[in-house]
Amino acid sequence: MSFTAKHSFFIIILNLLILTWGVHSLSKVDRNKFGILDKYDVYITDADVDNLMVHCKSNDDDLGDRELGPNQYFDWRFRMDFLFTTNFNCSFRSMAFDGRELKSKSLVVFDTYIGAINCGPGDLKHCYWLVRNDGFYISKDNKPFPDGWELKRKW
Repeated sequence: MSFTAKHSFFIIILNLLILTWGVHSLSKVDRNKFGILDKYDVYITDADVDNLMVHCKSNDDDLGDRELGPNQYFDWRFRMDFLFTTNFNCSFRSMAFDGRELKSKSLVVFDTYIGAINCGPGDLKHCYWLVRNDGFYISKDNKPFPDGWELKRKW
């Protein structure tokens, strides 16, 4: 075996050990909540921001720009990738009616941790985000605000 082949083999084994350790650590959180075949549905709802622009993307998918008004939402479905690295980032902009940006924030709305902790149980795991004038809230069961909602980030 050449040096390059040995080096590649070592890297593959090391990655498998890290992956196994990472999945084992997450399984301590809740063994029934996390799996490679799990389907997720992420909802972004505008609670009370008059003119909200949202742009969400992962390394593989760009969901484009969305314009939401109060009580409007959009959602998307996906499966966790094989290496448990699925990650969706969204940028949020509160816009004035004349087109000026009033405030903006970017945040991760889905990653392995959020999927394991903040998304509901079942065959299709729901992750609900609520954008309010005071910040960004997450819930796993979409009860009426504020019951079950956790503030994750302020504007």
